[in-house]
Amino acid sequence: MLENLKEDVIRKINHIRGIEEEPEEEPIPEFKIDQNEAKCYVLLIDHKGQDLIDLKQLSDRVGCLTTVSHTGIACMERVQKDKYNIIFLAIDLPLMDGIQTLHNIRTSKTSKCKDAIVYALLSSDDATDEFELTREGFAGVLHMPVDEALFMRVIQKHVVARALPQDPRLLKQIDDRADMAEKLQRCGVVLNEGLKACKDDPEEYYQKLEAFVDQYEENRGRLSQYLFGKDTNAYMSGVREVRELAKLIGARYLVDLFDDHVNMSKDDSLDVAEGTWLKTLLAWERVVSGVADYLERTVDLVATGMEFEATNGIKLSDKDVRAMVSDILKLLDEEEEIDAVVGIQRMMVYEMSETMRLKLVKVSRSIDKGDMEAAEEVLRAIEKG
Repeated sequence: MLENLKEDVIRKINHIRGIEEEPEEEPIPEFKIDQNEAKCYVLLIDHKGQDLIDLKQLSDRVGCLTTVSHTGIACMERVQKDKYNIIFLAIDLPLMDGIQTLHNIRTSKTSKCKDAIVYALLSSDDATDEFELTREGFAGVLHMPVDEALFMRVIQKHVVARALPQDPRLLKQIDDRADMAEKLQRCGVVLNEGLKACKDDPEEYYQKLEAFVDQYEENRGRLSQYLFGKDTNAYMSGVREVRELAKLIGARYLVDLFDDHVNMSKDDSLDVAEGTWLKTLLAWERVVSGVADYLERTVDLVATGMEFEATNGIKLSDKDVRAMVSDILKLLDEEEEIDAVVGIQRMMVYEMSETMRLKLVKVSRSIDKGDMEAAEEVLRAIEKG
């Protein structure tokens, strides 16, 4: 009361002095359905813990009337009993997966949700083709944990306009953030978690995305060198650094992979880490490529390109590769550099272990950059085994 009186006095004094106050802009409202105008019944089906709890809380917060089930079978029991407007259905379910559950929702004689809008839920690392899921009848795809703006946009799309907040600024805010979250979720980046790591500062987050792409090639080369050179301490330290970069952008699955590599290094198991390095690189490059696409940039990928390289079908053992490398090193010792490069190119058409191919790709990339010293260093490490 006293505070309001003080503000009134200040306004009167300013008016006498001819000082006009600028009208205050109304605050942007929260997104919430007006249940007096329309009700939105939502069914969530997933068997995984905290992400499902968070999604239920988000659904409740925006004004949906939300029910949760944990299996496809339980889902069918729900849809035979009650009618729902929107269903969020995990693909990875025990006993009966999401695709079969959707088929049963549509075809069961007792289903009350044959015409319900159904969205697929995927884990953050799931690279399932979204087009294939829409062909199966899903209205769209969301990755867990679901970004709140993406969820709000779905609800906005399927609830009558009169039940929604009538503030174009709010709807634009939701749309802008949802566009960003949608692009990033396709490569395993959780926008919510990235923004949280950057204290909800969009500008700082954008800078972290740029740094993640900028530093990829250098970090990849450095970690490969430590790993193949059996430098456990340097490798462990390097992986931790890259893990932090991944954490700052919200690349949840990639963070877990890097944690696995740190644990392997602690156990002095670089041989095991080396054996899973290609899988890690592919996951890393999926994130890098997706972020680069969002930033409208290009980036040099190694492991992704390897999957499409044609071979002659003849498999070389690691021992065979080392023998061929020894011959190439002799050519380099004799300063027959051209013959050595031709020999490396011939080796690349053979099938070999993934780890050995990665090492030879590193050699080939060094040669392309004109760095024969780096190429020779890797070749000598291969020869030593």
